[in-house]
Amino acid sequence: MWRFFNLGLALSMLQSVPGLQKYSVTRVESLHYPALARAAGLQGEVMLTADVDSDGKVVHIEATSTRAILKEAAAENIGKWTFEPRASGTFQFTVFYEFVLREKASVSPDENVSFDFDLPHTVRVVASPPPVDADAASRVHVIRHAPMHYPALARQTRIQGVVKLFVVIDQFGKVVELDVESGHPLLKDAATQNLRSWQFEPPALGPTAFEVTYEFVSEGKAEYPPKEDTRYDLPKHIWIAVSPPEAFPDKSR
Repeated sequence: MWRFFNLGLALSMLQSVPGLQKYSVTRVESLHYPALARAAGLQGEVMLTADVDSDGKVVHIEATSTRAILKEAAAENIGKWTFEPRASGTFQFTVFYEFVLREKASVSPDENVSFDFDLPHTVRVVASPPPVDADAASRVHVIRHAPMHYPALARQTRIQGVVKLFVVIDQFGKVVELDVESGHPLLKDAATQNLRSWQFEPPALGPTAFEVTYEFVSEGKAEYPPKEDTRYDLPKHIWIAVSPPEAFPDKSR
């Protein structure tokens, strides 16, 4: 059963559930939907396994999630929980954090935080997403980027295609989330490595999310050494073309 977040109520209910009496909670830290994740439209689940020492303090946390921003927020939150000291020593427990965005957008987060007190223990954070910003990428300015080259193995095996990346930069222009939406493994590894080297101006409107497309094309006459052409339409599109490999290249030329 879901209940709206209330620290006092949460503590009393946590301590009254039979399955939780072995580790009585003395403090539950309040939690908000991470601003960066909300701005970028990110949602998902984090599984946390925490070790608590005999003094009731969380001493070790293992977090699993595909979203780095959500994982960091959940781990920081559970790390501030405290428990009654136990003479029997340390113990371990698992909590699932669910971050969910409603369908209807709103300028304000309009958050609800709730607990499911049945096992497994779950903390659920629900917020309204911000209005969609279709022009976000046009306001992003790249200060510096490393040159992009066609991956050698991809060229030799005649692999080409499109890689789409979802990028989140914070208010300082730092890449804080980078997800691959599609692309061949050889191409997406090269694209993500390249994009992580980019430096951005701090965005005027704060944290910004946008999509970047890398297009890899093998075309023209086979040549050795390969002929490569890279064109940039930053930050939205990078086009990399390379001549296909020769069947048996003559390296003596």
